Amino acid sequence: MSLPRWPTVAAFLTGTLLCSTLAYAQDLALTKDSEFGFQRLIHFAQTGRLGDDIANANVGVLKDRVRIELIGRNGETRLLLLTRKTSTLALARYFDIEVGQGATASDAARVGKALDEAFEADPFEVALGAVGAYPGAQRVPSLAEAWRDGGARGVFRSLAWCVVTPPGLGYTLTVTVLLAIAALASLIVLWGSAP
Repeated sequence: MSLPRWPTVAAFLTGTLLCSTLAYAQDLALTKDSEFGFQRLIHFAQTGRLGDDIANANVGVLKDRVRIELIGRNGETRLLLLTRKTSTLALARYFDIEVGQGATASDAARVGKALDEAFEADPFEVALGAVGAYPGAQRVPSLAEAWRDGGARGVFRSLAWCVVTPPGLGYTLTVTVLLAIAALASLIVLWGSAP
């Protein structure tokens, strides 16, 4: 049995790199279930749990961004902008909070604490409409299930779903190990090939 030629290895490495970078180009959106969490936040504002000076809150959601207007008892508004957590600041478990017009750092801290209480799980999900995968599915189908459902196209959709899952520690380690193995295999093929 002969070793594969370098173009085959190069194609494999290129495919692996492209697949691993696709996960970072994903679109995230708030789940439909997140509506309940924001309703709880509004209720917290109406019952004084966001401070005695806050009477109500307006929440606007656009895909992965949230605009919160805290309405004071005297009518002034305080603006906070939420996005998916990317920083190490500990204001909220699942959201980064940006202080906007009229808001203060203490407003952000109170809203962050309320968001942690309102959301028990991560409210973001991968928006898969662009890749035509399995929107609304509760789990990724196995390759056998995907084959039964749609043949080669179903397998492709299942693999596409796996590629765009949010990168966590396990995913990052898996991709790193696969890239290291691919690099080692390509070095072995290069050293063993004739000039």
